[in-house]
Amino acid sequence: MAATLAPRLALSLIQLLTAAYAHNRKWLDGGERAFHIMESKSLGARVLEKSIDLLYSFESHRPEQSLFQISRSLGFPPSTVRRLLKVMISRRLIQQDAATKLYRLGPGLFYLASVAREGLEIRKIALPLMERLRDITGENAVLHELRDGKRVCIEKVESKEVLRDSLRVGDQFPAHAGASGKVLLAYLPPDELRDYLKSGHGLKALTPRTITDPKKLAVDLVRTRRQGFAYSRGERVMDGLCAISAPIFDSEGRAPYSLTITLTPFRLQAKGRSKLVEAVKRFAVKISRKLGSDSAGDASALPTARAGSGTKRLRP
Repeated sequence: MAATLAPRLALSLIQLLTAAYAHNRKWLDGGERAFHIMESKSLGARVLEKSIDLLYSFESHRPEQSLFQISRSLGFPPSTVRRLLKVMISRRLIQQDAATKLYRLGPGLFYLASVAREGLEIRKIALPLMERLRDITGENAVLHELRDGKRVCIEKVESKEVLRDSLRVGDQFPAHAGASGKVLLAYLPPDELRDYLKSGHGLKALTPRTITDPKKLAVDLVRTRRQGFAYSRGERVMDGLCAISAPIFDSEGRAPYSLTITLTPFRLQAKGRSKLVEAVKRFAVKISRKLGSDSAGDASALPTARAGSGTKRLRP
């Protein structure tokens, strides 16, 4: 869970833990109570763990549960589940349907999720890792997102090389021109990708190397998804600039951002394309995980949309 979510969620769960602990004290006689106080930290951790397990017992295919269903799935006694549910309901983490008596996640969790999303500011999260990628590869590291069929540069870390890409934050180009945009297109939901290819979005040629045929572009995007990265040379600018780009995934499994390095063909050959690809993919995974993604480790494993129908310096 994101760091920004932790304080608020921890506060709610600590309050829950305190209430559950108060219930437990009622069961103890005077002789046991002293021992229980000594073990309160251990008990508190167990109650907190049970509370978290209870929340995670609700899934998309099981959004509502009865008390006994929760008890069976978690292996908790019904009395324990009842006490935990009572406290969670008071904190709006769980709610109960008045008619069916079934339990479901409450609005308090939606509030906490919104707080977490506000804290997941992509530029703030990505910038330190982009700087590390720049230091390891020696090349520009760029962050893009897709807006209205165009890839927009939202962050950039400059290389110290004399010959480097002059791209600036805020610059935007057609998504089909270059690796950064093609990664964003390749991981669109199938219906959105079909709409993009059918509409054509102009598919204008920025250079002789720009792919302007929807069918050829579709084939290129399938390859991008299969290998988990995109490579381009001279598709956006005439000087033959090379780019390697990998998808950045969020907690919902989408790839709204791409991480890219740009460099000259000579430096690409000297440093080794495969090592550079490995570095870009590795740092894209690091950023994805900070955004809450659990599918970032294998970008090529995602379903493919069917369109139209080396140097030592590279070690971190």
